Amino acid sequence: MPHPAKPTKFTRTMWERIREGVESTRENRSTKLADQLTLQKFKKVSFKFDPFVPSTSCREFMCLAHQMKIRQTNPDCRLKPEVVNDRSEPIIEADFKDGRKLKLFTSNLNLVDILTTWQKYSSEGNVVKQA
Repeated sequence: MPHPAKPTKFTRTMWERIREGVESTRENRSTKLADQLTLQKFKKVSFKFDPFVPSTSCREFMCLAHQMKIRQTNPDCRLKPEVVNDRSEPIIEADFKDGRKLKLFTSNLNLVDILTTWQKYSSEGNVVKQA
């Protein structure tokens, strides 16, 4: 009989399957939100990040925004990456066509949170306070 503290082959595979299910659910949600990503209401989007900061969500969002399919939603929107080396917090700043501004501090946000917030502010009828 195996020792109770020692995991058996069954428990290891069970937990591996559970982890895979959680990861695939998160990936599916981010994929669905990424398909809805649009730049239609924006004039300029800047991404400021330090590559040595462990948070990668700003960089992941930047890669999504630079995809040709997303760029074609508004070819006039300027995407500006800014790489710094001062250990500063990653920030996404967006200027709307109507003069409003959106500033996202992304160090504590994952990609799904950023995509959800982006969709909230880029959909019709939402009002953003002036920054």
